[in-house]
Amino acid sequence: MRGHDGESGIRYKMKTQIESFGCPICGFLEFDALQNGNTTFDICPSCGAESGNAYQTEIKESHLLSHRKKWFTEKKGAWWSTIQKAPAGWSPREQLIRAGLTIPSK
Repeated sequence: MRGHDGESGIRYKMKTQIESFGCPICGFLEFDALQNGNTTFDICPSCGAESGNAYQTEIKESHLLSHRKKWFTEKKGAWWSTIQKAPAGWSPREQLIRAGLTIPSK
């Protein structure tokens, strides 16, 4: 079954299965969203999304897009963590592209 997100015009599956490698919100690959098939409740240092709070193992793609849009457009893709520094040359746009995620528009 497929749905339509009228706000962005993106076609998406009604639910998506979260993978354990990388953040499903921002695409930061040095973050594990799952451990043994369960959310970790760890916080992504890139966008600040908490696995198990911001998303579960099965989630609507529109929910992920909403969080991604808030991080990328409203917060300007700012690095979230004050403890872990962003990798050298880090770019939120390039991170999304490398992860194959949709870049939100305003």
